[in-house]
Amino acid sequence: MNNIKAFRLRALVAMALVLVMTVLTACGNKVKLPDEYQYEDLTKYIKLGEYKNLGIEKTEVKLSQAEIMEYIDAEVAESASTTQVKEGVVTTASTVVVDYVGRINGKKFDGGTGSDVEITIANGGFIDGFLEAMIGANVGDTVKANCVFPSDYASSDLAGKSAVFTIKIKALVVSETPEYNEEWVKKNTKFKTTSAYEESVKEILTEQAEAQELYNRRLALITKIEENSEVIKYPKKELELRYKEYVVMYKQLATDNDLDFSTLLQSSMGMTEDQFYAAAKDAAKQTVKRELILHRIAELEGVEISEKEYGEYLSTVNNSTNAFHQLLYEKVMDAIMD
Repeated sequence: MNNIKAFRLRALVAMALVLVMTVLTACGNKVKLPDEYQYEDLTKYIKLGEYKNLGIEKTEVKLSQAEIMEYIDAEVAESASTTQVKEGVVTTASTVVVDYVGRINGKKFDGGTGSDVEITIANGGFIDGFLEAMIGANVGDTVKANCVFPSDYASSDLAGKSAVFTIKIKALVVSETPEYNEEWVKKNTKFKTTSAYEESVKEILTEQAEAQELYNRRLALITKIEENSEVIKYPKKELELRYKEYVVMYKQLATDNDLDFSTLLQSSMGMTEDQFYAAAKDAAKQTVKRELILHRIAELEGVEISEKEYGEYLSTVNNSTNAFHQLLYEKVMDAIMD
């Protein structure tokens, strides 16, 4: 099945400023703080600009009833049931169940055969011509799809080759969405009335909106501080570390997707390896600049992180990636926000 799907990476990591992989050293039940930026005088590395009273104000969070109902509608849609019907016409909005066999020069190929495969036409994800061949056909029909694999297809054995798929349309999948009412609330939530459920949704969405507002405010503040500040020189240790971490992250991504490094770079970012390495150096510099700013402000404002606090923070995050500097960022931004 994977061989006829349009090439997609299982995970794409966007270029980010903060790419630090925090190294944790266990000492009994304690967690040691990273041994980074331990310089007597950070002013040799960073010229810190204005970082207070920069006009970044808090935005009041207001939630409408329409937003609450949009959330609920999505929840109700999630509870929809599906049934397979043995009649009907395939449209661009259909979900179908099919068997298919693909052949190149009359011969089957690995990954070109599937049975009882459920496909939502609108989702795409297949090579050109495969889905289009089914539109307008009836359940029970067998159609042929004449396709050509893209020249940059993930499998070099198939790239650029013509294939004919024989597709048997076995059923349409029909979704039945229940009505939103107290019966639905009782069946699908812990609440007994629509009003109680809607109040809980309001609390959830308000919490999410407030978290997003805080995220946006912190980001706007650090961005302005970065604009006001200047790196005098980059500390060699941290700059090399960030660069290596960036490269390792993408090479691991290629390995996880069973791709060679150059293929991943071209497919996910449209870059050559030389272009990537240049971008990695720039990203490392941006990351180190931000970290220098955070450590310098922490010095000036008396912001500290204890091993206990760091350990507790680690227990609240999904993984340890960048945990220390994320915690430092949050504490420093909160300390200086208007």
